[in-house]
Amino acid sequence: MTVRSNWGVQPVTVENSITAAGSDVATARPLTASVNVITSAGSGTGVALPPAYADSVPMQVVNKGANTVNVFPKAGDTINYLTSAVTIVSSGGVTELLVKGSRNRISIAI
Repeated sequence: MTVRSNWGVQPVTVENSITAAGSDVATARPLTASVNVITSAGSGTGVALPPAYADSVPMQVVNKGANTVNVFPKAGDTINYLTSAVTIVSSGGVTELLVKGSRNRISIAI
């Protein structure tokens, strides 16, 4: 599938079975797809975003796990313009992460 956006035509990639891991950006499970479905999330675990560049495609984190999931920005990046900010996706929740400017993502719960 492809999506037409401000970035031109971009492929949509989906990873359907992610296990959240780690408790900080260094140990969290790296995300590589544009749609990321977490199916297992232990208490206090998380996932790590790739670098946020101006031409990065939006990403979605879908949490089907039993616990909340921490979403960590890449080192040097921010979420909602806050250094070291972590976005929390509740069990059953979906968050869209859009790139706004260089090295920043805006999180929107949908």
